[in-house]
Amino acid sequence: MDGEHYLDDDGDGLVIREEYFSCGCRRSRHEYHDGSIEMTAVRHDGKVVRDEVGANHGL
Repeated sequence: MDGEHYLDDDGDGLVIREEYFSCGCRRSRHEYHDGSIEMTAVRHDGKVVRDEVGANHGL
């Protein structure tokens, strides 16, 4: 789907992926140095359809 997609990787374990779709939906995935992962997906109407935090993050 059309939109904007960004990827940032520091080479040491931090990876940030952001996707903004032309329909208004968006998705993000953040992988942190400690191995934890945070994922969020939001529909074009603003409803969060996925909000997950992996091991060790947010504790």
